Amino acid sequence: MSKSTEAGPIRLALKIEDPALADRLAKLLANVPGLQLVGAGESADVTLLHSNGVSGPVEGDVPLTPRELEVLTLLAEGLSNKAIAGRLGIYAVAHAARRGVMQL
Repeated sequence: MSKSTEAGPIRLALKIEDPALADRLAKLLANVPGLQLVGAGESADVTLLHSNGVSGPVEGDVPLTPRELEVLTLLAEGLSNKAIAGRLGIYAVAHAARRGVMQL
């Protein structure tokens, strides 16, 4: 059972230095079922970080790579795993690997 069905929605805080990216992600994530965006200073289960590299992460924070942010954005736009993989150009590799594993 997922956290969102056991104890309410997952509380997500965005700590994104680029205002345009922060606004885009907030709009995309606002209607994701089981997810609640929280403001600065509010308690969060997960914090999404992205900086310009000027300041380092706070202890315990794990910043997302640009590729992870790209995947998160596509996921928030409602794309399926297959569509995300296709958009990122990794479907053929993943499909070939799955075929190889199925043949074992």
